Formats: sequence, structure tokens, C-alpha cells
Amino acid sequence: MIGILVVTFLIFLSTIFVIKKHPQFDKKKQWSGNTESITLLENIKAFGRLTSNPQLLLNGFYCMAICGTTAIFADLWGISYFNHVFGYSQETAAYASSLIFIGVALSSPMWGFLATLIDNNKSLLVSASAIGIVLLSILLYVKVSIPILFVLCFLFGSVQSVHVLNFTIITKQIDKKNLGTGIAFINLFIPLSGAILQPISGMLMQFFGQHSNSTAQAYQYAMILIPVLLVISTILALFLKEKSSHDVEEITH
Repeated sequence: MIGILVVTFLIFLSTIFVIKKHPQFDKKKQWSGNTESITLLENIKAFGRLTSNPQLLLNGFYCMAICGTTAIFADLWGISYFNHVFGYSQETAAYASSLIFIGVALSSPMWGFLATLIDNNKSLLVSASAIGIVLLSILLYVKVSIPILFVLCFLFGSVQSVHVLNFTIITKQIDKKNLGTGIAFINLFIPLSGAILQPISGMLMQFFGQHSNSTAQAYQYAMILIPVLLVISTILALFLKEKSSHDVEEITH
């Protein structure tokens, strides 16, 4: 925790002394210039129109569904699940869970490269979710050797990291003036996945713990939520739309 505090403080200092304002910013129309001032109410209405965009919501809920798999498993139940259900040692279970995060970190740039290569974000989002259903079904319900366990966990993280493409899709759905707000709105769904889905998984664990023959069985019943989330993300991805760079929707006007 002290280490995290130090790093966070250094990031805070960088925002003050390192990060610079874009040089073109001051050359644009000033708030107090010849343009009419925008009232708080008008800003609120514009934000309402922005966040009610169906495509913005679809991208957000996709992020919630697919990131929720990591929030439930890697963040919360992974180590105890591997230990109680399959009998892996605490050390092996912890290492396997950490590989999920390593998969997220290393694979995020890969998805960006692939999306640029094939020029199609939607197909990657659909494919990753569909592959994730197979991977997670094996990981959760089949006992495998330790090396295969590690590979599956890494691939699990790799699948989840595909959500970085949602931010790319949305850049072509809204105008540049509101891009920051739109990206922040989608990003909101990622922490919400943990805030909403972790308590739900806890309630499922409690319920199945009272109605199952063993702790291992209760874990396996409760974790069905994870493949279900991947099915939901696959369905959501089918309804996503991609726009070309020159066809940007001005949804706030």
C-alpha cells in the first residue's frame, strides 16, 4: 500500500509539472470571446443527449460484461476457487491468477495492432468474447495440468483486454468536442462492473453454499455467472456499429 501511495503521488506531480496543455488549445475560440456563453443547464442537456446514444451505451455495457469476468474471478474468487475446487496450492493458485492480469497488460496492444491490420474492431470484439466462453468453460470446470492452467489464465486475460477496442469504436461515433466525455462515460462501466457484479457473485456464493453438497460444488455453480457474462458480451458486440472516420455523428446538436 505504501508503494502504491508513492507511485500515485509521483503521477500526481507529473500532472502538474510534466503534462502540458495542447498548444492549439489557446488558439481556438475563447469561452469569453464572440461566442455565446453556454449555461450549466445546456451543458447538462448536451451530456444527457451524449450518454443516451445507444452505441455509447452498448460499448459501455460490453466493457462491463467482459471486464466483469476479471472483476469476479481474478480480483475476488480466483485463488480460493483454484484451491477449493481443483486442489491447487495457494502459491500455484495465486500465480495463475496473476497471469490473468499479465495477459491483460501484454495483450492490449496486440488487439490494437490486429484491429489496425484488419480494419475491423467489431469482428475482434465478437470473436474474443466467443473464444472466452470456451476458455472459461475449460478453466472453471476441467482440472488441467499446472502449465495448461497458466496458459489458460493468460489467455483469459488476453480475451478480456479486447475491451480497449471499444474506445476506438466510440471515437468515430461522437464529435471531437465531446470525445473526452464519451470515453470517460464508457470507462465508468469498468469500475461499475466490480461494484455491481462482485456483490452479485457473493450472493450467488452464499445461496449455493446453503444448497450444495460441497464448497467446491457451490463455487462451480456460482461461477457460471462468468460464462454468462461472456455470452452477453458476445450478443452485445453483434449490435455494435462502426463508422468511418469521415462519417462522425454530431449527436449533441
